[in-house]
Amino acid sequence: MFLNKGVFKMKKFTLIVLTLSLGLAHTSFSGIIKSKEANNPNAVEVTIHSDVDIYGVQFDLDYDSNVLALSEGQITSLVNTADVYSKVIEPGKARVIMFSMQGDKIMNSN
Repeated sequence: MFLNKGVFKMKKFTLIVLTLSLGLAHTSFSGIIKSKEANNPNAVEVTIHSDVDIYGVQFDLDYDSNVLALSEGQITSLVNTADVYSKVIEPGKARVIMFSMQGDKIMNSN
């Protein structure tokens, strides 16, 4: 088997640099996900704090499906520039993606 050691070293270096750059940014996550229905007491709070500008975020939301009934159209954002896309993967688990279709940042760094 032929192995190009130069390419292997470059891939290893790229992975290390990527890992270091991701480790330097501090991001914590929380905020509010509410139902569009009026007077609905079910809400999940999610907030984002970051040292860098945020252009998009994806997360999985695990919840008790016996307590909270969630559908794709109910998840919204308080951030005006963010488009929200969600999918209920299975009862009790939803995947949420927020970003700007124009490529704008959705949140400034703190």
